Amino acid sequence: MALFNRLFHRNKNTRGLKIKRGTLVKYKGKGGKVIIPDSVTAIGCEAFFLRSLQSIVIPSSVTSIGKEAFWGCKSLKSIEIQPGVRSIGESAFAWCESLKSIEIQPGVESIGAWAFYECNSLKSISIPSSVTKIGKGILASCNNLNHIEVAKDNLYYYSENNCIIEKQSKTLIAGCNASIIPEDVKDIGECAFWECTLMQIIEIPSGVRSIGEDAFYKCNSLKSIEIPSSVQSCGRNVFEGCESLKRATLPTWFEGTNAAKKLEEYGCRITYKDIEITHAKNKSSVNTPPTNPQEKINTNDFEIKSILVKYKGEGDKVSIPNGVKNIGDEAFSGCKSLKSVEIPSSVTSIGVCAFGGCETLNNISIPSSVVNIRYGAFRDCVSLDKITLPSRFKGQEDRLGIRKECEITYLDDDDDIIYSKN
Repeated sequence: MALFNRLFHRNKNTRGLKIKRGTLVKYKGKGGKVIIPDSVTAIGCEAFFLRSLQSIVIPSSVTSIGKEAFWGCKSLKSIEIQPGVRSIGESAFAWCESLKSIEIQPGVESIGAWAFYECNSLKSISIPSSVTKIGKGILASCNNLNHIEVAKDNLYYYSENNCIIEKQSKTLIAGCNASIIPEDVKDIGECAFWECTLMQIIEIPSGVRSIGEDAFYKCNSLKSIEIPSSVQSCGRNVFEGCESLKRATLPTWFEGTNAAKKLEEYGCRITYKDIEITHAKNKSSVNTPPTNPQEKINTNDFEIKSILVKYKGEGDKVSIPNGVKNIGDEAFSGCKSLKSVEIPSSVTSIGVCAFGGCETLNNISIPSSVVNIRYGAFRDCVSLDKITLPSRFKGQEDRLGIRKECEITYLDDDDDIIYSKN
């Protein structure tokens, strides 16, 4: 009789499972507690999508959990993952709002993007030493999360101050409301603090070089932020939805960017530091701070603040004044007569569509000092025959809008030619 009862309850907990060639493709049961049988080797995409589960046991026979496998299982409180799983797919446990903890067993090698998105009851997470790849936004909108830990013997990632950091690049890839950015971080990754809605202040260390797209997206309690001068590039929508942000201190190159414009929309008071104004007259330049650091300097050809905001001339050959650090978004966009541009080594950043639609531009050389070129910088430059780029931009030709017929020469950090593509 006891054996009958055990078998009955086991069968009850496995009802509604559709299994095809070892893959659990769909669950149509009534929810509650579910035990996946040992015959299953993979949990398919959306297998438990929006089901009313309360607990689940995943056996050691399962090696992969598919994309959105448990997406929206809002009643799911506990998950037992036995050793055997090697990959957790994108958004696998997204919107599991009742999930308080999850133990990721040793053996898991990859965790997909948004894996635990909006698991608002999740308080802690531990990443084992076996993990070699972590996608973006894995802890986004986990607003009760206060403890993040990576195994000390993990070769690819480490944790510090409740942040997950990639060892080789020193890129912070995931944080939470309780995070403090460590001093050795070099880059803040894409979506790193996505929807950390309880965060009110964050300090960015002076060694950080870049801030990724959507890094602080909808951190709607964030009240102040200071971006150090070491930051040379910033992705799209970095402050999108930060409507409580009232004070921001930014490097001067931010002025006129979409990020700064968004802050202005929110009524944020912005302070720009290290203001440098380049006056350009008769093809010569001097670095002289103006009486009013915010005033625009208008010359015959250039309008320059701390960045080159707009070229207004009609010349076919242009030499950008030495001292300019940033070429702003659409600075030369639509200049129909422009054929060539000389860019000085003082320039470090080129904005979105900076040379977009320059239909007669046929030759341009980007010095190795440039570390950031934003999307579509050379879009619709239909006559562009030759371009010289720092080697760091190799493979990004489509993103930059460079036409396929263009001859490309790549330079190393000393401006020596290392590769040419015809």
